[in-house]
Order: sequence, then C-alpha cells, then structure tokens
Amino acid sequence: MKNEWGLPEKWDKLKELSSSLHVGEEDILRILNFPDTESLQQELRYISRCVTEEWLFKVDLSIQAGRSHVIQLKKSEKTPEVKSNTLKRSVSHSSEGQKIIDPSSLKKRKTNNKMIMPRDGGGRCKEVARPLTTDTVSLDSDSEARPSKIHISEDVLKHICIGRRHAKEIMIQKMDIESKFESILDDWNDEFVKVKFLQGEYKRRLEAKTKETSILEGQLIECRAELATIFTSLSFQNWEADLSRHELIEAHAEINQHKETLKKLALEKNTLEKENKKL
Repeated sequence: MKNEWGLPEKWDKLKELSSSLHVGEEDILRILNFPDTESLQQELRYISRCVTEEWLFKVDLSIQAGRSHVIQLKKSEKTPEVKSNTLKRSVSHSSEGQKIIDPSSLKKRKTNNKMIMPRDGGGRCKEVARPLTTDTVSLDSDSEARPSKIHISEDVLKHICIGRRHAKEIMIQKMDIESKFESILDDWNDEFVKVKFLQGEYKRRLEAKTKETSILEGQLIECRAELATIFTSLSFQNWEADLSRHELIEAHAEINQHKETLKKLALEKNTLEKENKKL
C-alpha cells in the first residue's frame, strides 16, 4: 500500500531518537504533533479503519478479477482430428447429433473472454472490451461454455478507496461547518460591535447622569446647611419665647397676688370706716 496518511515518515522520526526505550508519552505526542492521547487514538483508529477498508477493497478486486478468468466448460468425451487441407471448424457434429468442442477454439475463447483490469493514472479500473467471436462454437455452444456472472460493485469498477471517499465526505462536512462557523462569527462580530456601541452610549449617559447627581448632591448639602442654621435660630427664638412666657406667667401671678392683697386692704378699710362711723 502507498503511504496515504504519512505514517512511515512519523515512524522514521521515532527511529531517529537516541534511546527509544526511554520515549515517554509526551515525547511521542510532541514528535507526532498531537495535542493529547485522545486525538492520537482517534487518528490510529481512523488509520486502522482505512487500512482495513483498503485491504478489503483489494481482496474484493482480486477475487472479482480471478473469477472473471474462470470458464465453466462442459466435458467432452472425444475430440475429432482437424484436417490440414480444410478450414478449421470449431464444431463437428457426430452421428447422434451431439456437439463436440475443438480444443483450439476453447483456447481461443479463453483468451477472448479474459477480463483485463489495468490501473490508469486516475486510479480507476477499466474493463477491456471483449472481441466478438465469429466461430460456430461461440454461437452454438454458448449454453455449454459461459463465464460465471459476477456483480462487481461500483467502487471496485471505479477503483475508489472507501477510506478516501469517507475522507472527502468528511472534508466537505468540515468545509460546510467552517462556512457555518464563519457566518456565525460574522454575526457575532456584528453583535459585538453593536454591544460595544451601546456600551459606549450608556457609558456617556451614565457619566452625564453622574455629573448631574454630583451637582444635585452639592446643592442638597448647601440646603441642609441652611436648614441647620435656620433650625438653630428657630430653636433659639423658641427658647427666648419660652423664657418670656415664663416671665409673663410669674408677672401675672404677682399681679393676682397684689389684687388679693388690695381686696383684703379694701375690706379692712371698709370695716374701719364702719367702726369710725359708729363712734
């Protein structure tokens, strides 16, 4: 088999090592250029499957080519002698009407019925056209001497390796997946640009709102300071009002007390005047 997967080249790299007994798993992965053991096992399974398919393909090809040379002939009891002065007849009839096959015609039929399957440059198998036989044995004894009918598959006729066909299908699928990934990546890039634009817009709006909030916070602090001064002044005024109210209450109490004393004095005066009148 030809080197279709580059395995012997990689194996030559392994042979170039100084001491192959101390080659570790990391060295093998590094030499064969594989990221991990799982990918190496997948590659080996793929190569094994391709080798098996190629071997089965060649076995099928050899079997089909070998069967094409087999010709089932009917046994003849007697072969008549051919005269030199007359034309060679491929079939002679006996007295009972039985057909007898000439050995030379059999040899000729064998060479004519052989299937030659050479490989051309494109890797395909061609079947050479069989020449038409005009002798009587070919026309009359077709039921007695006939090659076996074999169905040759399309892959065998075209000489297309199953592994290569799978590889082509995988490559096509890979290209389709790559195109899908590229379209998805383009869409993602568009969405990323939109998100970046919106992010910048929201950032500018946030900065403007932050500035407005900072200004409002400064104004709020000033208002709180003014309110604090007003509250202190009002509390002082309330204290003064309470003090003057207490003073008024005390003065009112003194006035009431003076009124009572005046009433008492007026009563005493009246009593004294009455006593003076009696005297």
